[in-house]
Amino acid sequence: MINLNDGFYLYLGFNILVGIEFTRIIIIALKRKRRNAWVIGIGYILTFVAFTLNTLIVGEIVNWRDYFNLITYIAVFSFPISIMVYLV
Repeated sequence: MINLNDGFYLYLGFNILVGIEFTRIIIIALKRKRRNAWVIGIGYILTFVAFTLNTLIVGEIVNWRDYFNLITYIAVFSFPISIMVYLV
């Protein structure tokens, strides 16, 4: 088990705070009916959830080690793919 020192919790807290801020921005964009803001929102939400899960897996808080590579691919590629779909 990894020693869960202050650095781990700092990273997890930063990840959550950035997630809250970006979620706020997406909600404002959706309320203002920005064109295709939902596409970017879905990509972001997938990225946020995947990065948070990866952090929890590395910290051995959740035991999903078998899915680590899949979750990493989702975290890395979901946001760029959503931007690509938005631009098409």
